[in-house]
Amino acid sequence: MPTHPALTRLLESSALGCSGEPGFPFRYALGRLLDGLAELIDERRGGAGG
Repeated sequence: MPTHPALTRLLESSALGCSGEPGFPFRYALGRLLDGLAELIDERRGGAGG
């Protein structure tokens, strides 16, 4: 039995709008990761984001 059954049902449902699109979770997560890396690089360079 899942520790958080409501959260499990939400993630397994189509409520988040990504269940019908193969690869969406991966592309979304990769995009957020790359955005974060770009922000970190820009911050360390001392420049403004763009």
